[in-house]
Amino acid sequence: MRGQRLRERSRQVVRFFHSRTLDPKRLREEDEVGVVRLAVRRAEFRSVGVVEVGRAHGSNRREAEVVEDHPHDGYAEFHRGYLVEYDREGLIVDLRNNGGGSVSALLLEKLRRRRLGYDFPRWGVPESYPAEAPRGPMVAITNEPAGSDGDIFSHAFKQLGLGTLIGKRTWGGVIGIWPRHPLADGTLTTQPEYSFAFDDVGWRVENYGTDPDIEVDYRPQDYARGFDPQLDTAISQVLDDLAKNPAHAPNPADRPRLGRPPLPPRG
Repeated sequence: MRGQRLRERSRQVVRFFHSRTLDPKRLREEDEVGVVRLAVRRAEFRSVGVVEVGRAHGSNRREAEVVEDHPHDGYAEFHRGYLVEYDREGLIVDLRNNGGGSVSALLLEKLRRRRLGYDFPRWGVPESYPAEAPRGPMVAITNEPAGSDGDIFSHAFKQLGLGTLIGKRTWGGVIGIWPRHPLADGTLTTQPEYSFAFDDVGWRVENYGTDPDIEVDYRPQDYARGFDPQLDTAISQVLDDLAKNPAHAPNPADRPRLGRPPLPPRG
């Protein structure tokens, strides 16, 4: 019944509350634990996982800390989502509003893993080898505020051939700084320290960004009515890819039988 009600509210913003009481009048704002935007095709979307990389969280700017600004926090935040979603048939990597950092190479190493086989335990489900490798096709979503390591991640996702990049051209700022000179009044100075060049486009990501494979705008009116066209396009793309290239799956049917061989008939 609850699942049917959620499906009926597709394209709407649904607020979930946590409370020890079932009386809705006693629900408080601090009881709210999440806002979930339902996919347009929820029945199909259940086979696709979404991992956010460097998204801003919180209700205001102070709380909205971009997780990848701090390498250890960004790496941990990625795995909170990835370890739940990687075994689904398809994967959507959401890079939008990624403010940068220095962990993109570590995350890409995980995403580019390819399953070569499975470990079949006596008890439990088969485990992929390499461990935590994506199971099926991937797509990524990026946008204009994605910059610095967000630029690099978006372009490298294309360069590595991990999947289709959807959204808008990224910010275009890959010259890094090192805030290491504190001043007497408690402030500090920054200066350009690191530039960046790719093998395919050279230095041209700086001041330009990287173009998506499929350009999709996210208009203010879409946001106002709770519709995410970039995510909707990503769902359609990964489902199309999934139809062409089914997800990897263990096949225990032809496992060897190691029991005692039958004895020959008595003469």
